[in-house]
Amino acid sequence: MAKSVKEKIQEIEFTTLELAELLDVTDRRIQQLAKSGILKPESRNTYSLKSNLLSYIEYQVSRERNYDDVLKDAERRKAIAEAELKEIQLETTKGKLIEIERVIQDWQKVIGVFRTRVLLVSSKVAPLLLGLRSIKRIRGIVDEELNEALNELSRTEKL
Repeated sequence: MAKSVKEKIQEIEFTTLELAELLDVTDRRIQQLAKSGILKPESRNTYSLKSNLLSYIEYQVSRERNYDDVLKDAERRKAIAEAELKEIQLETTKGKLIEIERVIQDWQKVIGVFRTRVLLVSSKVAPLLLGLRSIKRIRGIVDEELNEALNELSRTEKL
């Protein structure tokens, strides 16, 4: 009785180089696929056509599906990032968001003015304290000058 096509295909075996040529890859790629378990050699350097061809097709289909999933995920992340960017631009336009560099510069100015004003307190109060012996009176003069400096700073609208 003649063998069926399935039986004939089951019997066909290829060397690494022949299978590489059939699948249009290098022999090194065949070895890598065998090492990762995708292709299964029958013996050293010999591969069954039927089982390995089916395995290779499944592997390629799986790679395509994975690529599609990766692509869809990348597109989804891009859409989210674009939406977030538009929200930030809208909030900036509304004046609800400002750049961090601007905040840093503004605070540096505030601290600079504060530092200058506080350092002037000692020069201003030193002559007033000369000769005073009352702690209460000294504290009152220092407190008055510090409060004046702080009030002055709080009244400053733009630096």
